[in-house]
Amino acid sequence: MTEFDGGENCAGCVISAHGDDAVSRVSGLLIEVIVAVVSEVAVVAGSLKIPVTAPEQKGMYASRVVESRPKRGQDSGAARPWCWSWVLLLVCCGVSSGCHWCHLPHLAVKLDRRPWEVSVVPWDSSQWVFRDRLEQGYTLVLPGILGSDPWDHSIVQGLKDADVPLAIEMYDWTLGPFLLPVNLRALERNRDEAQKAAQKIVAYQDAHPGRPVNVIGYSGGAAVAVFALEKLPPDRKVGTAILIAPTLAPDYDLQTAASRTERGIQNYYSPMDMPFLMAMTTAVGTTDGRHTFAAGAIGFQVPDTVAPDGREAYAAKLFQSGYSLDMIRYGHAGGHFGWSSRALVAQLIAPRLIAPATETGASQSEAALAAVPSSSVR
Repeated sequence: MTEFDGGENCAGCVISAHGDDAVSRVSGLLIEVIVAVVSEVAVVAGSLKIPVTAPEQKGMYASRVVESRPKRGQDSGAARPWCWSWVLLLVCCGVSSGCHWCHLPHLAVKLDRRPWEVSVVPWDSSQWVFRDRLEQGYTLVLPGILGSDPWDHSIVQGLKDADVPLAIEMYDWTLGPFLLPVNLRALERNRDEAQKAAQKIVAYQDAHPGRPVNVIGYSGGAAVAVFALEKLPPDRKVGTAILIAPTLAPDYDLQTAASRTERGIQNYYSPMDMPFLMAMTTAVGTTDGRHTFAAGAIGFQVPDTVAPDGREAYAAKLFQSGYSLDMIRYGHAGGHFGWSSRALVAQLIAPRLIAPATETGASQSEAALAAVPSSSVR
């Protein structure tokens, strides 16, 4: 196992800020609207079919049985819906990124920041902030299937805004932003990356015994976070695991992952995340290989195969918070990318790294918000 040293070449984390906080929230809402509209177009386009010229082909494709490849120049029949969806979703992500990309270090002049705010090379596998706080604790952030992108850096920025008393590392487990289907569905590779994440946790605990450790996973990274918890030895635990819009199936068995936490698993989901965690995961599949709505859209449910004592463990270790319209004031309009709002992360998610969850799944800081619904597992 590689010795935990904090990373000599990791000076900090890429920061994607829009300027003042009000402007950041407004731009976040605009991005949410753009993503929702363009993604809905992707879903509609995905349902279209290319006209066929041969009736027998039409019947063949209707039965979803392809006996041979069409000859060159011959119409191939109905288009695969997910192909259209992926193309337009990629365009959507690129367009909605907007001014974010200008903040990447290879396109921008380095700003006057404190040492832990200095940008590093994009797509670096490991990036740090608050490295000087390693003696106080450690939080591992696993990004979504786009990899080290502005939205995930916005999550880190939110943690910085909240001045969490812990070192933060963002580990990019993906193959980059242009291999989204692979990042989402390559189950064995994702489990291998989860093993590396688990090794990071164990290495830190060996070097700093007794210090708090937390895991945050966003979108596809939330699935990898669950896999990483499952890879931990039985005698190793993290304090809190936070899953933000996870791409796992709702009935994924969380018993093993939950048993590797002290304060449980917190899941954030939004029924308004229709383009990505409903339409996309139904067409393309969830990270665990199911074609269904994801837990990031409708929340986790107790699998029917879980024994009564397992259901008690779910109730004791799994907490879920659904989207509330009150979150609009923090830049979250209910879509997939709204969860990465800096203000939302600072106000809602960061306090969970230092405050235990209650039986209803709401921390003291959430109670102050007074409008965020939170419930135990269904």
